[in-house]
Amino acid sequence: MSAPLERPIQRLAEQPALDRVAARLAGLTDRRGGALVDVLRGRPLGHPLHPALTDLPIGFWTSSWVLDLFGGSAARQGSRTLVGWGLVSAAPTIATGLADLPSLPTRRRRVAAIHAAVNGTATVGFAWSWLLRRRGRHAAGVLAGLGAGTLASLGGYLGGWLAFGSDDEQQQAAEPPGTETIALAERVAARLGERSLATAESCTAGRIASALAAGGDAAGYFRGGLVSYQERVKREHLGVTTASVYNPQAAEQMALAVCELLHADAAVATSGVVGGEPQDGVAPGTVFIATAVDGRAGAQRYRFDGSPAEVCAQATDQALRDLAAALDRAAARARHAVPSAG
Repeated sequence: MSAPLERPIQRLAEQPALDRVAARLAGLTDRRGGALVDVLRGRPLGHPLHPALTDLPIGFWTSSWVLDLFGGSAARQGSRTLVGWGLVSAAPTIATGLADLPSLPTRRRRVAAIHAAVNGTATVGFAWSWLLRRRGRHAAGVLAGLGAGTLASLGGYLGGWLAFGSDDEQQQAAEPPGTETIALAERVAARLGERSLATAESCTAGRIASALAAGGDAAGYFRGGLVSYQERVKREHLGVTTASVYNPQAAEQMALAVCELLHADAAVATSGVVGGEPQDGVAPGTVFIATAVDGRAGAQRYRFDGSPAEVCAQATDQALRDLAAALDRAAARARHAVPSAG
């Protein structure tokens, strides 16, 4: 039996009209990359940072309601201070939420766009509440805070669905397959310039190569790929030397090795555990994605939810996003390089 609001959320997830908004929100951090975005996504911790940070503004604002309703006039200053601290803590909470958007599958990203809009509006409402209180209009400030709290509760429900809700499998199957993946592959092609490209895939089992090869002019830049599904293949043909093949360093070695093997200028590599039992202490759903461009490699750790097929699909899309971002960074380095003296 589904929850009362499950069907409305499923209908939100079906709305392609939300894709443009979701893409713009995801692009706020997806285009930048770098160490700061890694921190916002919680990669140093090994899990997303956003869910933990949501406790801060919720806690501050809920505490302010308690003081408003039961603290009397003596508690007004304390209540306003709590609203203010909620606003301060909302800033990094919103930033981490936006940073997580690019890694979500299409349907969840649509719901996440509404979640972000509702919580953003609630934050504006709390800012208005704080300002009214500061101007001495306490009653109006309390009402504004209660209204903002109602919106924040709705946003919290959507956030709970994003974290723990089950997407309808039949509706997922009805979604046109490959549309977003092909668009991401085209984004990569547009950023390659004169570079050639190769892939080294384990858990994605050739999905990235298939997406890249679907491009009309792929023969001009795509050298090919190696599906190194077994550990032995990774070590014998891609020179992986790390103790475990499930870590960022192994993925980086795969990306650099396939560049050398296929004489490519850029590459993307994946290694992870898509389902079943943990491997080498790595939980199912964990995927390591590495990119190599002009000899410079980097890797990230991701954790995806869903069935093995869903994890593979999400990892494929994320690998293409990471590759496009790495090509953007290479272009930025080239623009800022100091010309040598002639």
